[in-house]
Amino acid sequence: MRLLPGALAIVIGIAGMAGCGSPASSGSPPAASLSPVMAAPYACDTVPFLPGALLQPGAAERDDDAAAEALRQFLSRPENDFMPATGWRRLGRSGPFMEFANFIADPAWNSYVSVTFEADRNAWRPFRWGSCEPRRVVTGNTVSLAWWLPEGVPDQAGRSIAVSVIVDGCNAGPAEEGIEPPLLDIAGDAVTIILTSRRDPNPDCPAGGPTPWTIDLPEEIGTRALLDGSVFPGRDATTEPLGFGGIGG
Repeated sequence: MRLLPGALAIVIGIAGMAGCGSPASSGSPPAASLSPVMAAPYACDTVPFLPGALLQPGAAERDDDAAAEALRQFLSRPENDFMPATGWRRLGRSGPFMEFANFIADPAWNSYVSVTFEADRNAWRPFRWGSCEPRRVVTGNTVSLAWWLPEGVPDQAGRSIAVSVIVDGCNAGPAEEGIEPPLLDIAGDAVTIILTSRRDPNPDCPAGGPTPWTIDLPEEIGTRALLDGSVFPGRDATTEPLGFGGIGG
């Protein structure tokens, strides 16, 4: 998340106002009925959420609770006039943090912007705000992997793809023996693949270059797009991840 300089002193009273937590979910399908991608948690900054939170109708700035009032006051500041005034989604609450996100028509901002508030005694205070690239959230002894096709274009008649794999946030790949079976989300126009591996017990970023790996698919690729599910929406896997420049890049 790219942060903006400065800090605001917006304080919105929570005491005496309903809705310190997030509003009740309205008709969200149970996780068991979701596709592997839609059931996978992602995060912009602080609060993990399911992708459906970004796809819901955006009107959280109109909610009748203290966090929404804090958002309205934050957006009313002249220095924040580049942010959309309407169309905000409430991603949810985690501990003292409440996060909102919106679309923004600026490629430099990854098409999303988010604002996180922190509950401080009887007030919601801006905690962090800036660009948002929803990234896969993993826990415990697992790390998320980014992958791409080093040859660029797959064989449309193939049922397997040769890929290069790196640990998300690193320029090096995991040990082959640690890579776990992929999560596949196969649709009519795209195949999204989520890769994870067991965490290396030594450094956070392993040494070396990308790990070559083969992913087997249950059917031919055809003309469908191949998407890396380490981010949401899935990234075009025919190119290297933005920022990857080889070993030490």
